[in-house]
Amino acid sequence: MARKFHINGAGEVGPCRVGSNPLARNRRGCPFGGEDQHYNSAEEAQIAYEKTMMDKLVNGAVQKDGTRKHPLAGIPSLGSRENSKAVRLSREVEESVTEETLNRWRGMDYNSHEAQLAKQIDDFRAGGYGEGQLANLMVNTGTVAHYYAEKDIRELSKERAEIEMAEEINALRDKMVSRNRELLAESGVSAPEGFDAGNFGIESVRVEPGRKSEIDGKITRIQQDLPVFQKLHEGWNSIGKGNE
Repeated sequence: MARKFHINGAGEVGPCRVGSNPLARNRRGCPFGGEDQHYNSAEEAQIAYEKTMMDKLVNGAVQKDGTRKHPLAGIPSLGSRENSKAVRLSREVEESVTEETLNRWRGMDYNSHEAQLAKQIDDFRAGGYGEGQLANLMVNTGTVAHYYAEKDIRELSKERAEIEMAEEINALRDKMVSRNRELLAESGVSAPEGFDAGNFGIESVRVEPGRKSEIDGKITRIQQDLPVFQKLHEGWNSIGKGNE
């Protein structure tokens, strides 16, 4: 059976050395979890880890008794009193987001981090949250949004680079086909009926029309939002260290 992958204590994906047999894994006791925490590939393990971390950030970690621990619990500056740094941070973000950006966020899928931030700001303006509550919500949602925004930019940039490479291959192929046809014409050789002797079986790489422009638009949108997410992410790190 194929080797399984798990997440170690440092949050890194790696192959499980206990063995591929589920019974053997349970018997020998992998320190990083049972069969339900082992995955068929490194990619599958990474996706599961990211989902778990996002759930912890937004909803809090699950305790042994099954209850949720608040994401900011245990941070001294967010105990019984409101954190002045968090309140200032949320106020700065709330004031820095333009109405145009808010309208764009409101129009997104409700489960997106942008839509969640827009709802939080709208509720705050309508008196639905106190400043301390808004601070807690925004630093949670913002730090998750920052992580996925940067990840999306990396993945979109990689796809864009692959498209550009395909375009270069197609351009080179077209030059080769054109030159081959010229040489055939000069030599007077005729190709069999139904056979394009000019391309010699060189196939072009399929490029989805308009995809590169679509990617550019997505990257531009994310880059517009990234400063807000960056501010919240830095605020999270600062608050998490207990700095006032």
